[in-house]
Amino acid sequence: MARGGALRAAHRSQRRRGAQRAGTLSFACDSSPFARLYERAANWDQVLDAQLRAELGAAANKAARQAQREALRLRLPGDPPSPRRQGGRSTGLRSDIARSVNVVLRQAGNGIEYRLTAGHMAAVTNAPSFRHPVFGNRRVWAKQASKPWWNQAMRAAEPDMRAAAQRAVSRAIRRI
Repeated sequence: MARGGALRAAHRSQRRRGAQRAGTLSFACDSSPFARLYERAANWDQVLDAQLRAELGAAANKAARQAQREALRLRLPGDPPSPRRQGGRSTGLRSDIARSVNVVLRQAGNGIEYRLTAGHMAAVTNAPSFRHPVFGNRRVWAKQASKPWWNQAMRAAEPDMRAAAQRAVSRAIRRI
């Protein structure tokens, strides 16, 4: 029997036994906690956005610093190796690459996006080898060995970025 049917049957049995009717049954429900929760939930986007900006921004800056360190540690031996002694003339390629690494914040769909970028030479040196003009002389080119330093730095930063996103959502939930 359906719940409503059971309730009607109970009322009928009370009337048959001569029980007096007690009147209408009313329930009072204080919805103010729900109203407060609803108000606070309306601000969910702003709360989550602020938490994501803070957490992901810190993680992205940490990843950028790690990428800069990797760029400065990058060893670029010639192919074939140079007959010159080590410590010769340098054009500052590694420091230029490290300075080109930056973090860009932008709106993306319903949220935000932190994008780590680097200059053109970062992409070139991220390959196993690359060609370049010798000291800017475009008539003489050299092939140089490298290693995928950018990919390593970004893979190392990925767990921190995921953890930062989880922390941001948890903090936003606690604030609401």
